[in-house]
Amino acid sequence: EIRKSERRVKGLTTMIANLERQETELNDEIARLESDIENGAGDVSELRYRIAELENQLESTGQKLADKRDKLKTADRKLTDLQKELDSLKRISTSSRQRIKSRYA
Repeated sequence: EIRKSERRVKGLTTMIANLERQETELNDEIARLESDIENGAGDVSELRYRIAELENQLESTGQKLADKRDKLKTADRKLTDLQKELDSLKRISTSSRQRIKSRYA
């Protein structure tokens, strides 16, 4: 179960990195199109339409990013709990072995 949780955390971390990259690319494209409008490069109505499309994509990406970050928090907590449980079991096992050895030594 720990390995499964580790894979989940890694997968979510990768998804978040990809969404953050996508968000940056969308912001850069919006800035470029706004610059084109300011410089009179191209059809203003077409540029504004494209900016609106990109802003919709940006909003969607932001929602996905928030969702993945929430899921990552949950997955991180679960992984931490599982690791603590494993550590606790290891300590109990070690302690039990030591008591058994001392009884039969």
